[in-house]
Formats: sequence, structure tokens, C-alpha cells
Amino acid sequence: MKWMKSVFDKEIVGLKLRTISVFIIILAVFYMTYSVYETASSVIDDANRPYFNAAKEGDIKSVKELLKKGAKVNEKDRNGATALRLAAENGHIDMVKLLVSNGADVNVRNSQDLIAGLLYSINMYLIFDESWRKERFERGLTALIAAAKSGYLDIIQLLIAEGAYINAKDGNGKTALIRAAKNGHIEVSKLLIEKGTDINERDEADDTALFLLLARVELK
Repeated sequence: MKWMKSVFDKEIVGLKLRTISVFIIILAVFYMTYSVYETASSVIDDANRPYFNAAKEGDIKSVKELLKKGAKVNEKDRNGATALRLAAENGHIDMVKLLVSNGADVNVRNSQDLIAGLLYSINMYLIFDESWRKERFERGLTALIAAAKSGYLDIIQLLIAEGAYINAKDGNGKTALIRAAKNGHIEVSKLLIEKGTDINERDEADDTALFLLLARVELK
């Protein structure tokens, strides 16, 4: 019986070694794919970076010039964000007006392509730099959700007037109301409720906006 146990133990060790080998190969392929993707993304991003930077900084003159030179108003940067989302998130209402007047889609979501989505899923487990991960993969944001998260009331009013979908959810299941409530933006939350947002929506943690607002009040 001892020899049978010995053979069995060797088989188990062999299986573990093969499993580890397969994992190492998968990891190597992942990082090769990641490297190629990042290189390609960098080339594309470098070409459009002045446009996105100008929108983010509220540089009206530069964006006007870049649009005249052929910049696509709904182009996305390497993180999947449009110029409109960047402008809304950073409180530049005049930039938001300019982009909308040039055809910016107020309901475009911050998104990634198929490869980036796969990389996101893997990086959730392999990359532990939370600030990098948050910046790189803030998924599913519309300009309205981004503005609500940051608390820009005037921009939210403008986007809603331009047809922004008020109950849109980001990649984490959060609506504009939930984002606003979580960050303690009471006036923004009031406006969204007045405009008819669904107050019963829940995020991925099963929290409602009301619960999040009450939690903020209790913390104060």
C-alpha cells in the first residue's frame, strides 16, 4: 500500500507543478498582451492628448482650434473618457457648452474596448495601487454622473436640459444620484430628485441614495 501512496503523492505533486506552469504561461501572455496594448494606446493617446488636456483644463481657445483642425468631439482617451466627461468632471461649464454645441453626445459612457476590459478584470487582482486603478478604470461614467460625483450643479442642469439620461448607471451600478449622495452633494441630490430620478435605485453594494446621504449626515 505504501508504494501506491507514493505513486499517488507523486501524481499530486506533478499536477500541482503543471498547474503552476500553466498559470505562469498565462501570466506571461497577459503581460505581453498588456505591453502591446499599452504601447498602441500610448501612440493613439499622444496624438489626441492636447485635445483631452485642453478640455480637462477648460482651455476654450485650444479646443476650438483643435476641433477646427479635425479633432473628433466624441473621441475617447486611453481611459475611455470623452472630452465632455473630462470637462464636466472638472467643472468647466463653458467647455461643456462648447462641446455640446459641436455635437458632443451627452450620454456617451466612459468605456474600454474588449482587451482593456479583460485587462481591467485581471488587474483587479494583480494591481494593488488603488489610485492608479481608479484613474485608469473608472468605468461607465457619463458626463452627468461625472458632474454629479464632483457636485457641479450648473453643469448637471445643462446636461439634463440637453437630454442626459438621468437614471444611467456607471460600471459599479451607481446612478448620478447615488454618486452625488455618496459624496455629500445635497443640492445636486435635490435637483436630481426634482428632475425625476429614481430614488429607489441601488448600487452594487445594495445601498440607496437616501441611505448614503444619511450615512454622510451621521458621520458629520
